[in-house]
Amino acid sequence: MKNAVTKRKYQLKDLTEDFPLFIQNTSTRDHVLHSHDFTELVIVEYGKGIHFTSNYRHMVATGDVLVIPKGMKHGYEDSEKFRITNVIFDLSLLDSLPETFKYIPGFQSLFLLNPFQRKKAVNRKCFLTLEPEQIDHVKQLTGRMTHELREKRIGYQAVCTLTLADLIIFLSRLASKHNLSMHTNKVAEALSYMEKNYANHISLGQLSRAAKLSPRNFQQIFKDYLGISPFRHLIKIRLQNARKLLLETDLSIGEIAYAAGFGDSAYFARQFKKVLRTSPSDYRKEALSIDQHERTYTKTSQ
Repeated sequence: MKNAVTKRKYQLKDLTEDFPLFIQNTSTRDHVLHSHDFTELVIVEYGKGIHFTSNYRHMVATGDVLVIPKGMKHGYEDSEKFRITNVIFDLSLLDSLPETFKYIPGFQSLFLLNPFQRKKAVNRKCFLTLEPEQIDHVKQLTGRMTHELREKRIGYQAVCTLTLADLIIFLSRLASKHNLSMHTNKVAEALSYMEKNYANHISLGQLSRAAKLSPRNFQQIFKDYLGISPFRHLIKIRLQNARKLLLETDLSIGEIAYAAGFGDSAYFARQFKKVLRTSPSDYRKEALSIDQHERTYTKTSQ
């Protein structure tokens, strides 16, 4: 493949000083294989070109929406009158928002079931493609964020975060109805079911029914998309929510285990240590210690 040498790894701190969001409109030319430490949402305003990764090449054209995850190597070549909008941000920016946007299957399709990372080849249908009026709406939202980032008036961070959420939800709703590929939407439905019901007992039968697939096919297709089994992914979701409860509440370890869907505190502790290399109680103590240190430093430096 041409341009197979990585040029560099771009970092968000080089693009923005104090807020993890950057927007640019560019008439991009050929760009060698590169990576970055941020999520990149790409909207093709007009023109066409070849988007490539380490393994695949895809034609992209007017209206196509691509999500490039953190760390993935990609580039462009053979571009013709190719203009794109890049929304560059850290996904943690959305942590302050209600998690219900994760319930939208299209969000899972766009931001988790990334077609460029799948084991099997993908085709043109894997992209969300916008109609002209939808492109115009996206331009309005990105234009508002660009204005706020430039003016930096009081509260601009809140406006940008909420507008980014508006953009992501708008695209996610479209992706929920878009035929991205044969099984993408089906796996996305299962992921949405996990996000809604992680605190409850979830069986393979429930997940496969949500995906409208047989249990055997569901397990195989799920692993093809995410590289792990459905239940390993479910544990990841439960641990993410358990970590949030450890940091933001005074619930006991047993109460958190139950609230996060583990039920058994001993099993919760084993899974937590397996993934995070520390116990839930030590994780909480360390976080509280860091928080106390930062408060003391802030107070003494005022």
